[in-house]
Amino acid sequence: MDMSQAKVVKGKVREVVPSDGSFQVKYTSHGSDSSLVTDQFDLVVIASPLTSDKSNLTVLPSSQVFPGSYYTTMATIVKGELTPQGIGYQDNSFSTPNNFYLSSTSPMWSVEKLTPVDYNPITDNNLPPVYKLFSNRPLTSTELSTMFSSVHSVMATTWLAYPSYSTMDDFSSFQLSPGLFYTSRVEWAASAMEMSVIAARNVANLAAKYWGEQLESEQKKEMEEEELRIEL
Repeated sequence: MDMSQAKVVKGKVREVVPSDGSFQVKYTSHGSDSSLVTDQFDLVVIASPLTSDKSNLTVLPSSQVFPGSYYTTMATIVKGELTPQGIGYQDNSFSTPNNFYLSSTSPMWSVEKLTPVDYNPITDNNLPPVYKLFSNRPLTSTELSTMFSSVHSVMATTWLAYPSYSTMDDFSSFQLSPGLFYTSRVEWAASAMEMSVIAARNVANLAAKYWGEQLESEQKKEMEEEELRIEL
């Protein structure tokens, strides 16, 4: 951030409007009143889904359409001792760190053991047991007590995690209009952090190309104006 000299503004963007070859971004600043702040930008990258269930951001012209919706996922983080039989094993003598459930009648989608991002298997041999559970609804205390012999803490969050895929998904361009880019288009091919990284790289390349063409066009225009002044 320091090297790029970027300015971070905490707020919520409400509207993106084309304006004489650039863009007006209208937003409410975090911690201020509800009045809109307007800033001008040469190009804009939208790095958040624009489907109606995920966003109320208006992107003009209003002909922009972002079809589709996202699955509601319940993520439950449990610190406690897992009971293998409670998550489907025949006995308690064996379990794996990652477990996935394909039954349409099961509320559970997965149970995975978590480790720190700086996990070292040699030195980190006494970590507290923490598990991440994905399900299609909130899990009851009875269900959790079946899966865990002891529960020390529970944290649950509902989020719209993954697209609801169909045969009519939106595979159109990363560029909504010249200078306006949209990374979340890639999620309709596959949704994962790795795909978002690919999308970010693609959009960065497109933005750099667009900016280079704009500079080249401006330089050409300045040269033509200079030649005209010389002729006059």
